[in-house]
Amino acid sequence: MAKIENLCVDIKVGKKEYSIKNLILDELLKVYASALVDDYKTQRKYLKHCFIKFDTPIENITESSELKNTDFDIAILCDRSTTEYSPNQIVNKYNWSNYIYNFHTAPISWSEYAGRKICTIGFGFNFMASSTYNMCAVLDVTNYDIYVEENEEVYITRIDKISTDAIFTSSNDELIKGPIHLQGGIALNPTESAVKNVYAKLTNLGLSNKVDEIQRELDLDYEVNGNIFTINNLYSPSGLYPSENLYPSEDLYLDDEPYKYLVLKFTLYNSNDVDTGEYYLQAIPLENRGDIKLNIKYERG
Repeated sequence: MAKIENLCVDIKVGKKEYSIKNLILDELLKVYASALVDDYKTQRKYLKHCFIKFDTPIENITESSELKNTDFDIAILCDRSTTEYSPNQIVNKYNWSNYIYNFHTAPISWSEYAGRKICTIGFGFNFMASSTYNMCAVLDVTNYDIYVEENEEVYITRIDKISTDAIFTSSNDELIKGPIHLQGGIALNPTESAVKNVYAKLTNLGLSNKVDEIQRELDLDYEVNGNIFTINNLYSPSGLYPSENLYPSEDLYLDDEPYKYLVLKFTLYNSNDVDTGEYYLQAIPLENRGDIKLNIKYERG
């Protein structure tokens, strides 16, 4: 239902420029699945810190690799980030350069690493050495021969796209322009304290023939397994009716009219877990009838 794609990682050292795509790790996919309800306030989807391993690469990197901050030599704090929202996707852009730490001392400069080869680049949420979080994305640039140069800054830019095929509507088109749960917390309107910093949580679901409302409420019975968020015990009416020539019996029941959509409601809460009164919906066309199970799967784009 949702795809996470790295569009590019651009690296600039002096006049040399490189544009590469990184590997999205399983860790990030799991973060997205668990953040729909249980961990809805997490900001781990926001990969605001960059990490570099010099001289020798981290070996045997796979999609399931569990890398820690201390597997790298330095951390770079994000200089600037922007997010573009649209009904079916968000695009995150991050920039790194100036705020460099080596986990042991105060901020340092690139000049201290002049002549060192950049081998592995990681991306994560927390820059502290003591962090227990795993990296969420990684990039091996060993074969590109990228070196830190004397008196030259290193600039790194990362652009990600997170997309969904669900049909989006919201309670306030001016404030809520896209599926906020595909990002971390967001400032909807800095001038209105009620909706300044909000987080989206899946709170309700139901059936409907319209994309902008729930006409028949259902229980939210869910489980999370890795990168898959499963909603259980859903029943979609088939719209089947007995013939007028059939006599009623204990085994013969009328079925409700079929519905076109399963609609998910995301309620927006502020940092104090107070409902802001704002929300948005995602409508998913129903293809099956009867007892169904919905798997919301987060995968690489």
